[in-house]
Amino acid sequence: MRAAAGLLQHDLLRTPGFNALFSPIRLDAISHRPLRIPRPFVPDPHDPEAFYYDWPANRTVKKGGLTCDLWRHQAGERVFEFEVLFTKSGEARGVVECTVHAENLTNPQQARLIVRRTMVSLSMTDVANAMVEACN
Repeated sequence: MRAAAGLLQHDLLRTPGFNALFSPIRLDAISHRPLRIPRPFVPDPHDPEAFYYDWPANRTVKKGGLTCDLWRHQAGERVFEFEVLFTKSGEARGVVECTVHAENLTNPQQARLIVRRTMVSLSMTDVANAMVEACN
């Protein structure tokens, strides 16, 4: 505050607008504000019964898995969502394969799902009419 008060003594800084910025009252109020130190990001602790992806987040992968340290097969149904992306234009088809491995399973359980994309041309008039019909 002494340095700021010394600055106010200077002729160039004695203008009313500039002087109001550095008045002792304002400097005193500024000097008594609490110092806010940003808290570092602390991730949630590891849950041994949770499922974790083994690939980077927000990244497209061809193969990946979910792991759980303490998987309990009688814990109830679990639903995992994922997106299937077709990298080429036009019609496409493929297979999504899921395999469950666990220490208490003699044979891994497998499921396969065929996915496909079909291209269909639509008339915007037909789409708009269908929307109006659906509202009635």
